[in-house]
Amino acid sequence: RPWYNLGTHLTDSGRPAEAITPLMRAVGIDPQFADAWHNLGRAYLLINRVNEALPSLRAAVRLDPEMDNAAVNLAAALINRGLSAEAIPLLEKVCRRIPDWAEVRFNLGLAYAGVGNFDAAQRELTLLSRLSPPQARALAKLIDQAARAARPE
Repeated sequence: RPWYNLGTHLTDSGRPAEAITPLMRAVGIDPQFADAWHNLGRAYLLINRVNEALPSLRAAVRLDPEMDNAAVNLAAALINRGLSAEAIPLLEKVCRRIPDWAEVRFNLGLAYAGVGNFDAAQRELTLLSRLSPPQARALAKLIDQAARAARPE
């Protein structure tokens, strides 16, 4: 627990690179500690080491399938790596529990666009417009870019 607390404090204090070593110690001591795996993955994400974040976030979700933050962060990492199809069920599950979480709606719209399901992406955009207009504007641009890229020349 002390290594986890130190790593979490460092991450939350804007020092995610420094958090990796104590969080790795925490999961080394207790490999079943889902929160430590999640925070390790989150620290990697914050320093844009997505490939290293994925195994940690997968472990967190495997150990605690109800940890919504871990599922959302895993989905974001998957979308970042072009694995939107894998992200969609994670995000849909969180949406069923917390339907008004704007970040989840944003990522779900992005994931749907990533797999070419533009009708579903538009539905998420409509929901997001009510929850967070700034995020909705950003998502609209990304959906439009994905739709243009999907059109044959």
